[in-house]
Amino acid sequence: MKQFGIFVILGCLVFSCNSKKAAPPVQEEANEFFPVTEFLKGQLTDIKMNGVTPIKINIQKDHPDTNWIKATEMETVFAEYTSPNIDSAAMGQFFNTKKFFDQTLNLIT
Repeated sequence: MKQFGIFVILGCLVFSCNSKKAAPPVQEEANEFFPVTEFLKGQLTDIKMNGVTPIKINIQKDHPDTNWIKATEMETVFAEYTSPNIDSAAMGQFFNTKKFFDQTLNLIT
């Protein structure tokens, strides 16, 4: 009788492990962007708050020259990295994302 109980338990385990679940439906979402410009502005704020003084390297006629960037000049020096605004509102029209359920990996790609 004990052997019969062991076979029943093993049978239940085998059948429960082989049950396949239905793939979850893939929901279409709007394109999500990492807010690049806001991240860079946050990094500039952290640099100012921590008292870090970046160095600007100017190269003229193959000779490098380094200068410390003052805290008051940081906004103008790094302005080319904060404009145009890189976020979903400004750049959403240029990108398209697609998601699908990859059955070989059992993941949504």
